[in-house]
Amino acid sequence: MTSFCGFWAGLIVVDSAVFLLLSLVLVGGVSLRQAVPIKTGLIFLFSLATFLIFARSGKVEWQVGIPMVFGSIGGSLAGAQLAMSDHANQWVYRALQLIVVVEAIRLFI
Repeated sequence: MTSFCGFWAGLIVVDSAVFLLLSLVLVGGVSLRQAVPIKTGLIFLFSLATFLIFARSGKVEWQVGIPMVFGSIGGSLAGAQLAMSDHANQWVYRALQLIVVVEAIRLFI
């Protein structure tokens, strides 16, 4: 399952973090507190590889990308604090299940 998530992240990237977190937590049995940093590290590696490919070919839009980096940093800080809260496991499991169901429905519509 995790190798499929890696393939998806390299090919399409869309929702790869959600699918990776889903596979780590629900399929792999990794706790949420362990899965979030693992997921973040793997997504960083996917993103770095993609960035280097696009930067090498001159396809990086720096005016758009730099503000997105700062937004991503803010979201990462908020997400990390949320993931480490006491009730995070319960609501993340529910949110992951809901996201997967919604995404599956969107694929077939």
